[in-house]
Amino acid sequence: MADTIKLDSSHRSTTRAVVKDSVLTCTTTSAADVTVKGIVSNNEEHELHLAESMIVPKLSTLIVRLFRASGTDEPFSAELDLSPVADDEPSRPKTASRGSAKRSDG
Repeated sequence: MADTIKLDSSHRSTTRAVVKDSVLTCTTTSAADVTVKGIVSNNEEHELHLAESMIVPKLSTLIVRLFRASGTDEPFSAELDLSPVADDEPSRPKTASRGSAKRSDG
């Protein structure tokens, strides 16, 4: 089940407990200079612009913060989608397969 996160200039931060491997995607911003920072519990940070995504590992705490590059007083906002990764989709890149390693029986 996807979770829609809405942030604006009055509500610029939120925290979520993430139970399953998930993907956080920035789906809407009010202006080109609006960015979102996703911070995972292990202090890994990702800056997201419109249409960018990041992986959020299971059993993490996710902090999402809203920023704007220009110093205007105009209201700004962003909308994000936090969706669990399907069980059949890999959540992280795979490492080299075991079959590619050479074995020495010495």
